[in-house]
Order: sequence, then C-alpha cells, then structure tokens
Amino acid sequence: MSEKFSIVAHRRERTGKGDARKLRARGLIPAVVYGGDREPEHVYVDRITITRILHHEPTIIDLNIEGDKSATPVIIRTFDRDPLTDEIIHLDFQRVKMDEEISAFVPIVLVNEEICKGVKEGGIIQHGLREVEVECLPRDLPTHIEVDIKDLEIGDSIKIADLKVPEGVRIAESPDEIVVSIVPPAIYEEAEEAEEAEAAEVPTVAETERKAED
Repeated sequence: MSEKFSIVAHRRERTGKGDARKLRARGLIPAVVYGGDREPEHVYVDRITITRILHHEPTIIDLNIEGDKSATPVIIRTFDRDPLTDEIIHLDFQRVKMDEEISAFVPIVLVNEEICKGVKEGGIIQHGLREVEVECLPRDLPTHIEVDIKDLEIGDSIKIADLKVPEGVRIAESPDEIVVSIVPPAIYEEAEEAEEAEAAEVPTVAETERKAED
C-alpha cells in the first residue's frame, strides 16, 4: 500500500515559458492539476519536496492549494526532466477520489537476482517491463510489485499472468506480456544492438517545455 504525503501548492498568476524558467530558477516546479469535476489548475510546488516524494512513487498526495479550504488528493501522473541536469521541470497531478478506482503505473522490483539459477549458469536478465499499469482504489495502490527470479533458468520467463498482487489490485496489461526473462549472452547482445539502433532514429532531447508550457 502506498504512503500518503502532503505538499503545499501555490497558484500561478502567469503561465508561459518565461514564467516557468523564473520559477525553476527559484527552486520551484510548474505543474498542472487536472481531473475530477474541476477545471485544470496551474500551480507550482517546491522542487526538493517533490523530489523526495518521487522516491516513493506511486503515492497519494494531499495537495494543499492556496485558497482551498481542504486538501485535494492527487497522484503524480507524469513528470518531465531536464535532459542535461536530470532535474524535474514539470509535473502533472491527477485528482483522485478515495472511493473511486484509479489507474497508475507501478514499478517492477526484481528480487533474488544474486542467487538466480539462470544467472549463475551464465544467463543474463532481460527486462520486458519495468513497470505495469494497475487499477485499484487509491488506498490500495502498491508502491511496487516484487518479482522473485530465484528459480528462473536460462530460457525461462515470467509473464504478467504470473505476478502476485495485493487484494483489490488488478493489472491492466495483457496476461501474456513478458515481465522478465533469462537469456543467453548472445541473444541479449543482439537485443541491445537492436534497441540502440532504434533509439538512434528517435530524437533524444526530452520535452523541456511541455506543450506551450502549461
């Protein structure tokens, strides 16, 4: 189950690239709050606090927007990083209702890698997925899903259908999707080369200013 955090958000009087740059220079991050039965709101939050919270993602956050009488429960739906500094430069918060199901991406965490049979035999761990989309009530949102690979041998794999999730949580991915597999070194190297070739065809500069920046 995810932890719950609280953070203060201030409404933005201006939007645009110039204002966003000024906020970032002050250690603040521009953000958009959307979803639910309210219009999107443009806010900014403290970078240090958000960076700390992101170490616990996914998590439910009580967003205290200045002027509101009560906190708004949200999740961080997406965020952008600066391609050079790797600092967070923009956030999207999604409003949630604690009695309504949400969908969120949860990281996959491999356990027992050091004693995996296939790795000891010379095989290499190949990640099919590093996160999965789940559906559940906000209070049931897991921080991660553990995958034990201790007994995997070369040629073995674990699929979505094999994952164990907490009660009340459903995985939205295809049951046949491969999460992790143990492959011979030669196959792994071929896969890496193919990924590098594909990546070379796609621009690597991240979206430094989302849309028309807010």
